[in-house]
Amino acid sequence: MTPLELVVIILIGASLVAVAGVIVFTQERKGSDNTTQSSLQKASKAMLKYRLENGSYVGVTIPRLRKIEKDLSKSLQDPIVAGDSFSLAIVSKTGVTYRLSHEASGREIRTCVVPPGGEKGACNAGQSGVGTW
Repeated sequence: MTPLELVVIILIGASLVAVAGVIVFTQERKGSDNTTQSSLQKASKAMLKYRLENGSYVGVTIPRLRKIEKDLSKSLQDPIVAGDSFSLAIVSKTGVTYRLSHEASGREIRTCVVPPGGEKGACNAGQSGVGTW
């Protein structure tokens, strides 16, 4: 084997390793965002249970939700409540803000916002950076 052939083999090997690294890194980010989405679903269930036990969302706080669901994300932001509707949000490790809103009708709306120049992760966002999950 000539030195030139050896260099070509090394370059091909390095390229394959680089591509594999990008794929693994992308999947890791999506996995992190999927965990964030799961946390929002748990928090939503805790909100619904809170309302069932208390008659409304009045007085709901993160510590009170943690009494219902102990495994809530530490990144969960304070719930926004308006009558029989609520909205929950978490900023993922990738910087994407995931929001789950629950309307009085029972309809859930799942949105996400990618920061400028940020990675989409598991957010189905267009060029505006706003999307759904």
